Amino acid sequence: YFVASFSVAKYINTSDANGDWIYFQDGSINENFSSGNGYSLKRTGAGTYTFTGTFPSYPISSVITASNIGLASENRWTLVGNPFPSYINIDAFLTANSTPLTDSHEAVYVWNANANEYQLLTSGKIHPGQGFFVNANVASTSVNFTKVMQSSENGITFFRNSNPEIIVKAFDGEKEKTTEINYLEGKTTGLDSRFDVGTFTGKSSGFNIYSHLVSDSEGVNFAKQALPNSNFENIVI
Repeated sequence: YFVASFSVAKYINTSDANGDWIYFQDGSINENFSSGNGYSLKRTGAGTYTFTGTFPSYPISSVITASNIGLASENRWTLVGNPFPSYINIDAFLTANSTPLTDSHEAVYVWNANANEYQLLTSGKIHPGQGFFVNANVASTSVNFTKVMQSSENGITFFRNSNPEIIVKAFDGEKEKTTEINYLEGKTTGLDSRFDVGTFTGKSSGFNIYSHLVSDSEGVNFAKQALPNSNFENIVI
């Protein structure tokens, strides 16, 4: 368990359009960390956190929600966390949880302190204890963490990507934003889940760069878009 303090917070998506970080206050009743849920931890200086507990049983289910669907204040983001003392494979997590996640945001979103923004990932590994955001497809559902998602970091091989791509970057003097266009075999000009991935909207920002789908756009802002690797000259983004 932990002693409640200002440095521990939950993300609540029903508070307002942008969601709120709800901090535990000094003097509150001690509370256990819930397996599979995500938390924000802040320190006044460098140091470490120590966690103790029993090894989790499989599978672990974590509730994710969407509030005010269809309204201006819609917020589909939930902060979950890797419950295992091992890495989890992002591709395996997304494959197992494709149904509860929104098709246009089939990714995990992790905080990148260097870029001061949330970075979307569709492959790679989530560290033990790492929190990350997911986007719920309906008002209330669950994502599952299973034994087969666990992964080690031994024998990782880096492969060269030979597929053509366009990466557009924008700077405002302090922050950098990017959007990607990937040309891949078998992809379409419409929505290709996990290859067309929307921007993170759980935190307000006045500085963004994105694209819309070439076909059947519904106004969703995409940080990554996949297109066919042919007929380039006739595709207008």
